[in-house]
Amino acid sequence: MKLPVGIFVFFILWLQATALVVPYPCHEPGLEKKNEHHHLEPCATELYRELQEQRHPWVKTLREEIELQTSLFLKNAQQADLVSEEIIVIPVVVHILYNPNTPAQNISDQQVRNQIALLNRDFARQNPDTVNTPAEFREVASDTRIRFELAHRDPAGNPSTGITRTPTSVMAFSVSADNAKFDNTGGKSIWNRDDYMNIWVCNIEANVIGYAQYPGGPAQTDGIVISFMRFGAPSAGNPQQNIGRTLVHEVGHWLNLLHTWGDESTCGASDFVADTPEQESPYYGCPLHPQESCGSNDMFMNYMDYTDDHCMNIFTLGQVGRMRATLNTFRSPLKTSEALLSPDPFSFFCEDLNNVLLFSNLEIFPLEAGGYATGNNFAGDRAKARFFSNHQGYEFITDGAVKFGVIAGSSGQVKAAIWNLHPGSNRPANPPVATVAITWSKIVQDVAAGRVTHFEFEAPVPVSGGFFAGVILPDKPGDTLAIFGSRITTQVPAWEQWADGTWHNFEEGWQGEYNIDLAIFPRACAAKKPVPSNKAKIVVGPVPIRSFFNLFIDGFDPYEVINISITDLTGKEVFKRFGIPFQTMLTFELGNVMPTGIYFFQVFSASNHVIKKIIVVRDP
Repeated sequence: MKLPVGIFVFFILWLQATALVVPYPCHEPGLEKKNEHHHLEPCATELYRELQEQRHPWVKTLREEIELQTSLFLKNAQQADLVSEEIIVIPVVVHILYNPNTPAQNISDQQVRNQIALLNRDFARQNPDTVNTPAEFREVASDTRIRFELAHRDPAGNPSTGITRTPTSVMAFSVSADNAKFDNTGGKSIWNRDDYMNIWVCNIEANVIGYAQYPGGPAQTDGIVISFMRFGAPSAGNPQQNIGRTLVHEVGHWLNLLHTWGDESTCGASDFVADTPEQESPYYGCPLHPQESCGSNDMFMNYMDYTDDHCMNIFTLGQVGRMRATLNTFRSPLKTSEALLSPDPFSFFCEDLNNVLLFSNLEIFPLEAGGYATGNNFAGDRAKARFFSNHQGYEFITDGAVKFGVIAGSSGQVKAAIWNLHPGSNRPANPPVATVAITWSKIVQDVAAGRVTHFEFEAPVPVSGGFFAGVILPDKPGDTLAIFGSRITTQVPAWEQWADGTWHNFEEGWQGEYNIDLAIFPRACAAKKPVPSNKAKIVVGPVPIRSFFNLFIDGFDPYEVINISITDLTGKEVFKRFGIPFQTMLTFELGNVMPTGIYFFQVFSASNHVIKKIIVVRDP
């Protein structure tokens, strides 16, 4: 919306007094509560704010002070910040609250990690549907230079995946009571908001799908609550909101963005952002452009409108400035959080291998002769597996996921498995080194919901060099199972075990007809064992790094060799140099291994360990 003339005007969302008893933010279709345009109100974070202001009058005063801070920041530092290459990384903890009688509420780690990947994709404007942004708005569309990463340590400094799980007897959590956020009410108490963005994933009353706390509310409730049916992609809920953008919208609120129409269904209201056109009211579904109100075309595809997930695709420069202002004022402590540093003295780096395939064109490859190339078929195939070269040097497999596309028959036996590379050949070595059963009913539910099926080994499975991860298929007559795959033109990593027990590459076995990759995603980890030091320091330059970097070292033992490891935000190691004789300054060429982004730079020896965030900016 266009910025109004005059002093700050604080928004009050239209609300009847009786509605304060049971608010319904972020409704699913099917409820009776509708706005004046006879649509359901998909988000009512504003209603939640009004509840807080009634219970805690100081919240409104603090919100007004925050708005003044935001205005001053944008006035005095906007230009410097907008051209800055700084990427702000926010540590995230996801609290999963589940009732044991409803297993679907206990979403998998893979689903959580998928949601974080989608959040980063949209905030980086790397989403493939940016092509749908109308030409008239593309000049103001922007990467936010804000990223999100699951925490590596908990508030006590212990190792953490950034995911907590709490079984609860609560059937549905109340918005007005906010009971998802407290241990003593069946929820999970917040981790310090100055160190983490807290997200609670649970079942919420009255089909609510999510709400957020604006900056300035009570510290013990500061975060975002999302329905388990709207978290990740594909999620289990309505297909119109199933690619993770409920969280994108709510994070916008948490970073102080208002709805694009200013939460007053009239021209003249403001969202305090200059480059979002003035708009009379929200949009629903996925309308065709252009749509006009208030004398200009509306930006209904903005993440802060109410359109379907598949219709949203843009944050503007003005919205980016407002969010970054928040991260430089009220939420600035997050920038110095240590939640992303791996706990010492043992550091574990993990990666979900092959998960980029989830964003590819997935198929199930049925065969004319019966069955599927990627599953049970007329030839009696026993197993399907994918090869992982493991050039990163991962040391063990903890868990993983498979995306199945077909399941039919009765409850057959299915197992996830890891095979070593056969000595002297490129085939899997029989038997598998580890297996774990995947329940038939779990696969049925996941296939119906369009989500991946998670598995977890009883103990970490050691790997050395290349390995295979895959599925041992059911052998009961009439049972059929098939894994999703995607056609590729590079070296084929998919393998299958025939009825006679021998292994064959798909390119060989299907004579080039099915050159595919399989939707199999093991989680691989490696351990680093440096000892931290308070005296050791490093300086990396220039800032930002482009084609090379200089490393200045101080406080390390000159008789010990230096090791360098650079990992990206997913924990994947992208650069390493081990066993370097000690020098106070070293220079390295990057080559093509590190695209533009933020990385963690680690220098360690036998007695010292230093971690530093670095920014790499590559020339176009």
